[in-house]
Amino acid sequence: MDYETQMANEAKKKKNGQLFGLIFALILLGGVAYFYYNYQQGSGAKKFEKIAKSLLDSVNEVYKSDKMFELEDVTYTFPDKSIVNFDERTLKGGTINRYQNGNVEFAIYDSDWCATKTRLSNKIEVTEYKSGECVIK
Repeated sequence: MDYETQMANEAKKKKNGQLFGLIFALILLGGVAYFYYNYQQGSGAKKFEKIAKSLLDSVNEVYKSDKMFELEDVTYTFPDKSIVNFDERTLKGGTINRYQNGNVEFAIYDSDWCATKTRLSNKIEVTEYKSGECVIK
């Protein structure tokens, strides 16, 4: 093999190595971006779930203090046109039902998340907010 052929082969190997490195870096960067996006989505849902739990605790505290005087079911509703600031978060709307026996059900939402809780369940479900779909089930 002459010198020129050897140099051409070396240049090809170097070019192929650089191309492989570039493709690997792009795949790695795409993977990191994908996992970061999913982490952000998950952490947003968890933060909103904490807010929903705080709201539930607040409603339960009000129930404990009012139960001697309150003998009926209570419904709190706030539409999209009002702004409710709760636990440093702006809620766009929702409905909270508190019953005589202390059970609570609600559907609350902000611009990104919807949190719902049924009357007989203790579980709070957080989903991505879609207009008109955040209602008590």
